[in-house]
This record gives sequence, structure tokens and C-alpha cells, in this order.
Amino acid sequence: MAEPGTILTAVELCFKLGVRIAEACETWKNADTEIRERAIRLNLYWAQTRTQIEFIQKVVKTIDKDLLETIDDVLGVLATKLSLASAKLDKLLESPGSAAAPASSTWKVKRGRYTLTKNAFDAIMDDLEQWQKRFDPCWFLMMRIASPVIDQELGALNENDADKGPKDQRPRTSSIATSATAVSLADGLRDALREPPQRTTSVFLPLDPSLDFSPIAFSSARLALRHRKDKPSKQFIVDRFGVLPQSNQLAVKKDARDLARKLANADPITFGLLKAKGVMTVQGHDSKHVEQFNFIYNVPDGLTSRTSLRQALMQDHDCLHLSQQIRMARDLATSVGFVHNFNFVHKNIHPESILLFENVESTSTSTFLVGFECFRSADAGTLKKGDAEWHKNLYRHPTRQESTQKRRISCNMTYTVLACARNPEPGPLLKEVQEESAVDPSNDDEGGGSMLPAEMREAYRIKDSLLSIAKTRLSRRMGPRYSAVVATCLTCLDANNEDFGDESE
Repeated sequence: MAEPGTILTAVELCFKLGVRIAEACETWKNADTEIRERAIRLNLYWAQTRTQIEFIQKVVKTIDKDLLETIDDVLGVLATKLSLASAKLDKLLESPGSAAAPASSTWKVKRGRYTLTKNAFDAIMDDLEQWQKRFDPCWFLMMRIASPVIDQELGALNENDADKGPKDQRPRTSSIATSATAVSLADGLRDALREPPQRTTSVFLPLDPSLDFSPIAFSSARLALRHRKDKPSKQFIVDRFGVLPQSNQLAVKKDARDLARKLANADPITFGLLKAKGVMTVQGHDSKHVEQFNFIYNVPDGLTSRTSLRQALMQDHDCLHLSQQIRMARDLATSVGFVHNFNFVHKNIHPESILLFENVESTSTSTFLVGFECFRSADAGTLKKGDAEWHKNLYRHPTRQESTQKRRISCNMTYTVLACARNPEPGPLLKEVQEESAVDPSNDDEGGGSMLPAEMREAYRIKDSLLSIAKTRLSRRMGPRYSAVVATCLTCLDANNEDFGDESE
């Protein structure tokens, strides 16, 4: 079990290796432009990482044991990556004492190695970026710790950050320029999680008649274009949250306010959630009740060509290659994790609620979760409300469909995420399901058989078909390890699934 002492040891090791990398980067400050830029970027990656592990060092005694275990594992990965990075850089340098190096007390770049240096830097930065994505959830989970030590150290980091000058004039460590550093993001999230928040700026926006709405094909979200004579047009993404007549209006308004406030502190690239500009209230015809809330999101800088995952799959079922699918699954899991970190449950994940944006500077695709049509506070009781729409039931466990619901538990989100990651284009998939599901439902391991209603038997046939596809075709395409994870998650609510533990716990 991880203890504060072992964490501090891991931090010291990371420091030692990081300093070595920073020293090596200084060697390339006079190299050609491309190599020099890479060295600067790598140094910036390390600077951000150093700031965060220094923070861990100072607040380690406030972190609970479970989170300590995770941080210990993640720091171990970082130490390995830094060690490999240091070894790569050493191969490109002559040590001060070597015969090939000039009489000097500094490291020198080996002649003829510049052609290898670019690839080495790119590989190191990619490793550190992947590590950062793995560490981000730990970083933001620490912001939920109710301790004055966290506030004190975060305040000190903010003061140091302010001393470095305006954020928009500083170089970025991300491939897409964002408006906030890891420190300011953490500070904003921590404030948004407070009740009441220290910053009391209202997130409610007045209705804007200058907004021109248009649909996004096969998406629950819409595009809004604002036209103003004195300013250039600006695009927004709009998410609709309908309010049921029987709902507690005050409670729903509070949830909408809290979600908008937390999404206003979301960094799109880190969280996989669009940054909220605010929320508009739409009154019903009687003007006494709220009919809906419209969440207004900013379109991230540098991104364009938005489309829904459903549209992308319908245009070309093979449009996403294997690495894109894996990255999309990870990004979607990250988005769900941060929604839960905000203390909310999404409850509406399917390809129509996933938007894809293209980076104008590269061919990469960014994935964002929208469709907060059914969200609720994690502390609130479930409404046990659903629908019987077949294209949505495809992403629901049989026990979570309209006619078959039992007490809901959160691991169904796992079923949904994995179903979206697997497929998800209904036409071809349903054809596969019909072919695969020609089995006798009386043999259902769930105890289905003829004693279950027809809707339940059909739901289990579809689930079993998805499970069969995951174990055969998916395994051949993505490997047995990924297939096993998908199979486990598709059965997350089954009584005989031991991997998710006892539901009563």
C-alpha cells in the first residue's frame, strides 16, 4: 500500500530525471530552428510536470489512501518515461569527459545526429503527453479534497503563475492553445465545486435574438451563429435540457446553474467537455414554468468541421481507423470521468451526443461529450424515467430499458461507453444482431427464457449478440485484451459478473 513516504521517494526520482532532461534541452538552444523549438517545448512539458509533482509533495498528507495508490502508480510510470527519455537524449550527446567531446565542462551534441534528434524529441513529448492525460484525473480529484492545505498551496502556485506574465503571451504545451494552465484550471474547478462558490458571477444569460440556430446532423446539439454589425460572427454549440412539468423547478434550476458553472471551468482538450459560456432559460407558454434550459458552449479555438459520431459512421462505416477508435474510447471515458468529478451523472450517452471536431493545424480529431438532456446530480435519486426508442436501447443494458428497469446503478455508464466505442452504426449492426441472435432465449444465462416478457427476451438477445460480436470479430480486429474488457463491461449488470462487485455494496 502506498504511503506518503513512498510517494515522496517517487517524486524525488522524477525530479532527478527531469532536471537531467532540462539540462539536455539547454544543449540544443543554439541548434537549428526545428530542433530548438522541440527542445523548448520539451522543457515546457517538464516545467508543468514539475509544478504538479511539487504540489503533490506539499499536500501528500491530505490525500486519502485510494488516491495515493493511484498517484504512486502514475508517478512510477512517469519515472520510467523520464528514465527512457534521459537515455535517448544521452545517446545524442557527448559527455564532457569523452574523447570525442571538446575540452569543455558541458555536454555537446554528437555530430551527424541531428537527423535523429527530431524523432527523439517527438517521441519523448508524445510519451509525456500521454502520461499527462493519465495523470489529469488524479490532479483534478485532488481539487475535491476539503483541506485548507490544498487552498494554501494552490494559492501559492497561482501567485507564481501570475508572476510569469499574461497567459495569452506564454508558450503553450498543448498541441492546441488553451486559455488556462493546469494550475488555473484546478483553481477554477475547486471554486466551482465549493458551496457556495467564492466567485458569484451569474451563469444565466439573457435570451439573444441575434442567435441563428441550425441543426447538426444526427446530433442532439445544435449550432448557433451570432450576427453583430460591429463584430465578426461567432459560433456556439447549444445543448437543450427539457424540464418536465412535474419537476421541482427550483431544484432543476439549481442543477442547471451548477452544471453550467462547472462546465465554465472545463478545458475542452483536457476534459473532453465543451467550455460553457452560460445557460439561457426558456419559459413555457404560461410564463410561470421553465420549459427548457439551453446550455451555450464556446467552440474551441483551432477546431472546425464539427460533426456527430453518428453522422461520421453513417457516411463511412470504416472512416475511423483502429488507433482513432481506441483514442475516442479513452477520450469518452475521460469525459464521463470528469462529469462524475463534477458530481453529476450524464445518463444519455450514444453517438448522437458525441461531437467530433477537426484540428485545423493537423489531421487529428477531438471528441467531446454533449447531450446533457437527462443529466442529474449524483446525490439526487434516480427518476427511473426512460423511453423505448430502439436506437437508444442499443446502448442500454437490458435491465436499464424502459420496460425492464430495476434499481439503477452507475456501472451501466460503462456499458454505454463501451457500446459507443464498439460501434454503433445501427443499420449494419442490427443486421449482424439479427443474424447472430437466432438462439433459443430459453437458454439465456440470465434466467430469461419464456418466463420473461417479450421485450426483455429481445433485449437479452441483442445484448448476447453484441457479446458474441465482441468475442469474435472485435477480438480479431483489436486483440483479446480489448475484447475481454468490452465483454466484461457489456455484462456489467449481470448477476454473475464478479468484476464489478456486489450491487448492494
